[in-house]
Amino acid sequence: MAKYERITPERLRELLDYDPETGIFRWRVRRSQRVRIGHIAGTIDRDGYRVIRTGYKTYRASRLVYLWMRGEWPPAEMDHINGIPADDRWCNLRPASRSQNVRNVRQRSTNPFKGITWNKAQQCWRAQICVNYRVIYLGSFDNPEDAHAVYIRAAEPYFGKFARST
Repeated sequence: MAKYERITPERLRELLDYDPETGIFRWRVRRSQRVRIGHIAGTIDRDGYRVIRTGYKTYRASRLVYLWMRGEWPPAEMDHINGIPADDRWCNLRPASRSQNVRNVRQRSTNPFKGITWNKAQQCWRAQICVNYRVIYLGSFDNPEDAHAVYIRAAEPYFGKFARST
């Protein structure tokens, strides 16, 4: 295999074992003095994803899971259904387009509910949703719970199984 070619399913299985129930990859070969057979492969990156380096390339573990289970590279991105980026159990992963994947992001900790913002000028909560790069205004509300409820009702028909309420 050339220095920068993507790993093949066969080479992946030579190097690593994968447990679909736990989502953990373990080394099948001794990599160095520190990394031995049976050690958990990879590290957690700054975004919370497990990444595994083999050869001269670094891969997200979720993409390697798909390669391991299906024998081919995922068609686009891999979505973590529960929103936990290091949870690489097979049952928690699904292929997704970029737009589907961003619909399933968790709410930032600075805002209590997804899909709403505080409008300081009008002293109210605004609900809005972004669909196909267009922001759709859903209304203004006196409390965040009402604004969030409107967002949830709007998200379901647009996002389907990729809708996330938190």
